[in-house]
Amino acid sequence: ELAPDDTALRLKLGEAAVEAGDWSRAMEHFSVVVERREPAQRLTAAKEIVRCQENSGDLPAAISAQETVLALLGPK
Repeated sequence: ELAPDDTALRLKLGEAAVEAGDWSRAMEHFSVVVERREPAQRLTAAKEIVRCQENSGDLPAAISAQETVLALLGPK
């Protein structure tokens, strides 16, 4: 079991899962980062979730995830 607050490790594991093409595992790790990390890392992880959703072929979920990215960016 991973330490729930080890988001740096979660980012690395998510990146490794992306390299392996394991989109669902990558999204699991990135989701933890989005929930627990500071804004810059949350944004990076949220963008990766969008990429995973797109690559897995779930475009409606990718659109929803992109809305999360836009919310993290805040108003301009």
